Amino acid sequence: VKMKGDPVKGHAVFAKAESSCTLCHRAGNHGVDFAPALSEIGSKLGKDAIYDSVINPNAGISMGFETTELKLKNGGSALGIVRSETGDQLVLALPGGVTNTFRKDQVAERKKLAVSMMPAGLQALFSQEDFVNLVEYLFSLKSPQGKVAAQK
Repeated sequence: VKMKGDPVKGHAVFAKAESSCTLCHRAGNHGVDFAPALSEIGSKLGKDAIYDSVINPNAGISMGFETTELKLKNGGSALGIVRSETGDQLVLALPGGVTNTFRKDQVAERKKLAVSMMPAGLQALFSQEDFVNLVEYLFSLKSPQGKVAAQK
């Protein structure tokens, strides 16, 4: 947390396909709207909390992003984040923005899980330098009001 990173290099880490960040998260014009948007994350969380969110993704799951498990009457199952629901249909989203629609009369059981769709251990994909740069980049993403306040 005390290490200083380079937000420009961190942006490059965020944007590269190997890091998988943009498969689920959007920051500015980069990424997919599957998991919580990160465009103003630096106004909401300190660096310590950003590190913790990556290292321990199950510690705090944002409302509306809970993992839902369906057990289907045909014996199949499905996981995802509920994107929409009507009286007779349920739409689950998957990383990358793919969605699957299920008729509710096909569902035998539905439950929210206490685990995030974000897998634990993602920090192992990065060198220490890349991880520090990534967190520095995310911490630099502030709301317009936060940027004005920070400049004063």
